[in-house]
Amino acid sequence: MRFHSAPAILLILLAWVAPTGAATNGAVSCRHAGPAFEGRGRADRLVVDFMEKYSIPGASIAISKGDRVVYSAAFGWSDEARSVPLRTDHRLRIASCSKPLTSIALMRMAEQGRVDLDASVFGREGLLKGRYGLPVFEGKPTDVTVRQLLRHASGGWGNSGSDPIFAFHDQPLDQIVKRTLAERPLTNSPGTHYSYSNFGYAVLGLIMEAITGTNYEAAVREWVLVPCGAPGMRISAARGSKPGPDEVHYFSQGGNAYGVRPEIMQAHGGWIATPAEFLRVLDRVDGHGVVDEILPPGRISEMTTEGVAGSGYALGWAVNRHRNWWHMGSLPGTSAVVVRTELGYNWAVFMNSRSPAAGFDSALDGLVWEILKAIPNWPEGLAD
Repeated sequence: MRFHSAPAILLILLAWVAPTGAATNGAVSCRHAGPAFEGRGRADRLVVDFMEKYSIPGASIAISKGDRVVYSAAFGWSDEARSVPLRTDHRLRIASCSKPLTSIALMRMAEQGRVDLDASVFGREGLLKGRYGLPVFEGKPTDVTVRQLLRHASGGWGNSGSDPIFAFHDQPLDQIVKRTLAERPLTNSPGTHYSYSNFGYAVLGLIMEAITGTNYEAAVREWVLVPCGAPGMRISAARGSKPGPDEVHYFSQGGNAYGVRPEIMQAHGGWIATPAEFLRVLDRVDGHGVVDEILPPGRISEMTTEGVAGSGYALGWAVNRHRNWWHMGSLPGTSAVVVRTELGYNWAVFMNSRSPAAGFDSALDGLVWEILKAIPNWPEGLAD
């Protein structure tokens, strides 16, 4: 997976909105988490136009400026077939936007001495104690480090070919890991080559469980979500189980939204959240310093410095020369993007469908940039 965010220089003042009722923007209903302000309708219109162009039933969005929420709204349907409108407190799958949560948790553990990011993973002396065997490169056993997995620089197991997570999707995660190591040798020396890998992040989840003695979800909640004031985020309902009342219905435009298994995808693509919840996390690792950060500046810099040269990827984040970092997420029935900008704007946009149309990912990446250019003035902000 490659990322395309390329910002324009913006000189826009933003700030907060607080609760109101529903509005209608053409055929798409809209519920704001704040009072009206001049120009808000232009932002609403851009979201609605996007949804109509790409046949998206529901979209939820939150934007912050200087770590203060300035815009929060939900559009369309949580469950169109049952005429359930989407609200700002509905949670949606965030797909690969889960990867930054895994990275943040490991960075906090590293800061507190619980894990060495350069420790070996698979060998008998590694973090997983030889439980799964060893990777093989050019016919010889080798190993990878935590940092290499965070950078997608393990040397193999990428999504560009046959993603092991989905190739072996009906098996337990432990079996997927054993089978992948046994059947899929590395194609590059570890640390030398970037190849985006869901499998690598699934292994990071197992490492976190080994470190903490708890399950992955509980570890992220303890190390990230509770300190950030977002304890309600959770792993999406397991395949075949009934979602919670706050989780939306997913609309597939190709693929099967209910064929995926969030229960084995946790560390690379399993979380659900509201955009405002995700911003509570992002605003506390963005380096802007308006609210208390949960990582010191050195760790934030480490987390957001490009790994393999030319990859555009750091430790759990896509990065660019503008000092912006972000991630996108995509599954059948899910589209998501989370962005931190050097200009002080952060945002999260989650949708309950994914369009197969050409240019969809780039359009999603650019949606909030268009909103920021359309709104010259924002009201005074309040902390999230």
